[in-house]
Amino acid sequence: MAKDNEVDLSLPESPLLNAKPPKAKSTINLDKLDRDRFTKMNTKEGGSNSLRIILFVVIIIIVGVGAALLVRQLVSNQSSEEVVLDDTTDTETVTNFVVSTNVTADSLASKQPVNEDFDNAAVTTIGSSSVDVETVTLNRVEYSRFTTFARMIFVFDNANDTLPVVNITYDSLKDMMNLEVPGLTNFSDEFKVDREIGDLVEEYRFDSVNNKMILVFAQTTYYQVEMDNDSLIVYLRTQDKVEEIANTPVDEEPEDTVDEPTTPDETEDIVDAGKPAAPHYENEFSQNTQYVSSNVDTNKIALSTYAAGDVGTFFELSWSPVTGLLGDEYVPNAKAYMMEESGTSYIYVEIENLTRAILTNGLTSERIETDLGFTMSGANFVEMTLEEFDETTGKAIYKIELKTKADFMLLTQPSFSEDTQILSIQIKD
Repeated sequence: MAKDNEVDLSLPESPLLNAKPPKAKSTINLDKLDRDRFTKMNTKEGGSNSLRIILFVVIIIIVGVGAALLVRQLVSNQSSEEVVLDDTTDTETVTNFVVSTNVTADSLASKQPVNEDFDNAAVTTIGSSSVDVETVTLNRVEYSRFTTFARMIFVFDNANDTLPVVNITYDSLKDMMNLEVPGLTNFSDEFKVDREIGDLVEEYRFDSVNNKMILVFAQTTYYQVEMDNDSLIVYLRTQDKVEEIANTPVDEEPEDTVDEPTTPDETEDIVDAGKPAAPHYENEFSQNTQYVSSNVDTNKIALSTYAAGDVGTFFELSWSPVTGLLGDEYVPNAKAYMMEESGTSYIYVEIENLTRAILTNGLTSERIETDLGFTMSGANFVEMTLEEFDETTGKAIYKIELKTKADFMLLTQPSFSEDTQILSIQIKD
């Protein structure tokens, strides 16, 4: 340092010599730096590159595992959806076995069974033996419940439009019914599955060894059967209900009204004036009006099937109730008479005391040949039509067209197997 009063000729001391660095603050925030704007950036954070690589690998693993789980879940969901679709498809294919246990009023049934026709016969046979079972399939089964009875319909299909022979056996001790079409093996899978119905019919079973359908009843049940073309109809009513209805007094007034019409047909009265007193079961061959007279005075006979044959001198056509019904109580009142219409000869057959009629679509020579397997070339028969059936009066009117005018005979007789009462018309060839 210079002495006093001496001129200091040296450089002045810099103001920065002992100055402390100012506390400056950068305006660049590295945390907010947009690194994407740089093509290269080096940091000196000591080991951070390895940490970032590890974190990156971990993230990749986590993302990969998550993606795998997501794919697995999607595949699982897709499989579940496919199962549901398969179940839906199965349900749709089983639409030919229809069950309705909702109770419907008897009056809404297309036809009501007659209480007197219900029984517990151990063996019943119905249908035509001429049907080739190789061409038969079971198309549909329907179960319906009404107030006092249940109905089960078995719809078969064959070219003849005719029910094949069905053997029905009933075990009243086990409350089980077997239904068998001899020789029929063509059942689709939907009819081979045991099904719980949970009603008067408790369960439907299938015996795959013997190709039998089995109905298991909830309690002792009576039945009656009928055929409608190629369908089998089984009516079911509990024994208790059969007895209850049988013991219920019936109001006779409606029958009196039917028996005494207010406007009787005068021509009918004149013709029927010659009706023989009952019992009158057989006539002689002639072209006159003929009668079968019985003591049956209610509508209780349910026609079930028909039979026909040509013995060479005459052709015979018969109406039959359910197999096994034999005797005077199953003889309907009937009348047969000849009519000429436009040069063609017809025989009209009126059958009374019926709960149902058969051959609603008519009967031709060709169908008889197909159903029963014999030639009709020599028979004096062209076709038969059901002109009328009145469920209230219980009368059916059939019209038979002949090849030529000829004598005929109306009669009632046991069937060939002598177990069923049939009504027959014999027509000279």
